[in-house]
Amino acid sequence: MKHQNNSFFLLFIAFLCVYFTGFSQYVKRLDTKEGLINGTINVFEKDSLGYLWIGSDKGINRYSGVEFKKYDLEPITSSESTGIVDIINLNGTMYMISPNGYLVKYLYEFDSFEKVLHIDKKRFLSIAKLQDDKIVIGLDTGLLIYNTISKKKSEIFYPETYFNRKVLVKNNTVFSATGKGCFVYNYDDKTNKLIFSERILEKNDIINIALDAKNRLWIGTEVGGLFIKDGNEIKPIVIDEILKKTYAIRKIKFDNQNNALVAIDRLGLFVIDENLKITSSFGHNVDNPNSISQNSIYEIFVDKLNAYWIGLREGGINIIYQKDNVFQQIKHVLNNPNSINNNSVRAVYESKNGDLWFGTENGISKFSNKNWTNFNKNPKLYNTAVLAINEYKNDLLIGTYGEGILKFNPKDGSVSLPDLEPKVPLQFIFNLVVFDENLWISGSDGPLMHYRQNKLISKYAIGLVRSIVQGYDDIYYAGTSNGFFEINDRNKSVRKLKGDFFNSINEIQSLHFDQLNNAIWIGSTNGLYKFNLSDETIENSSEDSKKEIGTVFSIKKDNMHRLFLGTISGLWVYYTKTKLFRKYNDQDGLTIEEFGLGASTKLKDGRFAFGGPNGAVIFQPIDLEKDRPINDIFLGNFQINGKKPDTISLKKNINFLDEIELEFDQNSISFNFETIKFHGSKRNKFEYQLYGYDDDFKTIYGNEKITYSNLAPGKYRLLAKGFNAEGIQGDKELELKITVKKPFWKTAVAIISYFIIICFFIYLIYRVTKANIRKRTDEDRIKFFIEVAHDIRTPVSLIQLLVKQLINQENTKKSIELIQRNTENLNEYVTQLLDFQKIDRNQLKLSVTKVDLNECLANVVKDFTPILQERSLDIQMDVKNIPVWFDKVKMTRIFYNLISNAIKYSEDGGQIDIKAYLKNNNLSIEFIDTGIGIPEKQQELVFKRFTRGTNVSNKGIPGTGIGLMLSKKIIELHGGKILLESKENIGSGSN
Repeated sequence: MKHQNNSFFLLFIAFLCVYFTGFSQYVKRLDTKEGLINGTINVFEKDSLGYLWIGSDKGINRYSGVEFKKYDLEPITSSESTGIVDIINLNGTMYMISPNGYLVKYLYEFDSFEKVLHIDKKRFLSIAKLQDDKIVIGLDTGLLIYNTISKKKSEIFYPETYFNRKVLVKNNTVFSATGKGCFVYNYDDKTNKLIFSERILEKNDIINIALDAKNRLWIGTEVGGLFIKDGNEIKPIVIDEILKKTYAIRKIKFDNQNNALVAIDRLGLFVIDENLKITSSFGHNVDNPNSISQNSIYEIFVDKLNAYWIGLREGGINIIYQKDNVFQQIKHVLNNPNSINNNSVRAVYESKNGDLWFGTENGISKFSNKNWTNFNKNPKLYNTAVLAINEYKNDLLIGTYGEGILKFNPKDGSVSLPDLEPKVPLQFIFNLVVFDENLWISGSDGPLMHYRQNKLISKYAIGLVRSIVQGYDDIYYAGTSNGFFEINDRNKSVRKLKGDFFNSINEIQSLHFDQLNNAIWIGSTNGLYKFNLSDETIENSSEDSKKEIGTVFSIKKDNMHRLFLGTISGLWVYYTKTKLFRKYNDQDGLTIEEFGLGASTKLKDGRFAFGGPNGAVIFQPIDLEKDRPINDIFLGNFQINGKKPDTISLKKNINFLDEIELEFDQNSISFNFETIKFHGSKRNKFEYQLYGYDDDFKTIYGNEKITYSNLAPGKYRLLAKGFNAEGIQGDKELELKITVKKPFWKTAVAIISYFIIICFFIYLIYRVTKANIRKRTDEDRIKFFIEVAHDIRTPVSLIQLLVKQLINQENTKKSIELIQRNTENLNEYVTQLLDFQKIDRNQLKLSVTKVDLNECLANVVKDFTPILQERSLDIQMDVKNIPVWFDKVKMTRIFYNLISNAIKYSEDGGQIDIKAYLKNNNLSIEFIDTGIGIPEKQQELVFKRFTRGTNVSNKGIPGTGIGLMLSKKIIELHGGKILLESKENIGSGSN
């Protein structure tokens, strides 16, 4: 194999011409300020979702075009090295290698990594796809094949080859760039082995290799230059600059037009076409901010738009667009006299001959025929702010801050006073406006002055006029520090419009007359307004964006009915039809971020010029590219309770889930919307609503953080729609169902458990209470039977005694009477016991007859005569002859019981009253005594079985405690009631 001798040479002079002249390009820079990881950029690779992965010697980033996301690989690859040297996308799966011998796989569904392979004491340098299920890894010594399905690795092939920096595979042919030439192998699928074929440029240290569309092998070396192998022929591409010094060919890639992109260390990037001719090059120029950041390029990536992404040694990424920047940005270039002399541009004007004039903080500058001329040597212009420029009567007039209005001579830079009568007394001129023969001059130290044919016509004391426009029929409109005014030039009248709507807090900065919409657009401190001339109403066009837009200093309208606004926050466009705002910034090639008062103009060719404190920009509106539509919407930076969710909280990556379920205490979530968009505006609009929480859709722009705190348990549905910067909706929407679970103590299971537990405790209480009642009842029964036994024993004992007396024939008649009485008492006890049993079993029946109540009560009282006399108790009866129907036997027993109680619990000498009367067809019978009474708290209890007053028990007065209970039951069987009124130590009354 031989080198071709007819190598072509590129002259160094030609190289300089290409390298330093301004061919079409503009460069966008990304660095750590945007979130990019530190370190040398080693590799770019796109995944199946469209994200761009960036590996450096310090770690790895994922880039959406809007935001960088950093991943920590230290838990996998150890703290020895967290750098990534190469990445491949194998059928959608991302594999990456670290220099300390780790092969790592990215898990989409979990947004995490797993270790696939580790070989200790081996350095991994490069990786390539061998087949759909196999990859080949270049090591510091040898090569390795890994099967991703069987998860088995091969032996290390050809360990004698050193520094396999780049591995390339084409049709089972493996190329490896090593420290001693480029090795070529054939892969044997049956034996899973690499078979040596040839070695190319064996005496060269090969850094990089690449295959072009013609299957030509491009070879970059450390010191030998750049070569191409076409078939069996190798030829060098000789670059004059490389011949003089040693330059490494660091990287070789191909763009979408099959041009070779060759990164030459310390020289930059060269574009070489298929005919091996350099068509362009990109290098760092310290005086050109539109050049690449540095010349040491370690990686190249070409996207679908043929933009070149270059990774730099010192960190950072440059994106090179091979076209003119739509925005021609004007700034002072250090040590370059052919540039504007001051970046603070206060006025812009195009003269009749096409020259562009810029008023600055230090005089005036002219741009003509690609050359700059600065005028600030005249004492009147040196360090003088030029705030306004215009032509009047073929004179170029300039308004200054401090020197008043001056007539400027472009030929020699001299200045003089303009031919105006009378002279303009103002020293601080902010505005010069010309309409045909009319010149309007405004300043901060006097009224608005109107000249016609060089003579003063009128003055208007309406404040500092920052903008004035001409309307219909000699009507002018002025935006001033005092408000919005209409000036009628015919009768010199002034009318203030909209009252104090515009004031010192919301001052007018600019006006634009829109004849098509019959309106005046007003730029103010608080944004953009539309004043409708037909009905003099005003609309706040920037209500939703005023904080973002800020003060509107200039308004220009193009032929597509778009308003371009020079604002304190940058350049905006307002689509009057769709009522949407779009901002232009560095994503679009515009680096100037602020514009100032009055510094704008529309050029004759339709271009606009805007100036501000950091320079000026000129652009053609029709050349502005439409913003690209957005595709999928993802959730970024998803957090639960302020923390990244672990695998317990979320089993998968949030973007691979249609529904999530959160615990009750995981009820605060935050996230931002993310879409993959590498070019165009980052200010995408998202409309979203959390159904179940939000009443309507909300709107945010870009990657603003969204937070929902303290979500109540329930079901929610998040729906989001994406729009690009021009308001065009993307094809796909995001939908996520969210369930916040109830706390366990509020779930159905818990409620059922509570119910069961409560029922158990109720049952337990019931059983314990019932047991206690039974115990107490049993005790009361025992006590009752003891009492009854005592009571029965007394008459039985008496009967026994009396029987003995009868046997002895002593006091026979009296004994028989006593026997009869005690027998009756004994029978009464037995009857009560039987009635008690019947009541317990609900078997007590009534036998109702007609009874004379007075007679019945008298008979009962008569039975108590002996004891009444014995204890000196007096019974008073007030009972009418009232015939009643009741069970005479049972009611007599009640009367007997009540009278007996009254006698038993009364002191000797007391009184008992018995009353009976009809009231409202109801019979009331009262038994009133003057006994010891019953404690108030126990009065309700005395009608229960075995219950007696404590004061009675304490005094040892005998009794069973069932008499009143039996009385109550019998009376209730009659349909009546028994009531008790009693006071302790005073007496009681039953009714």
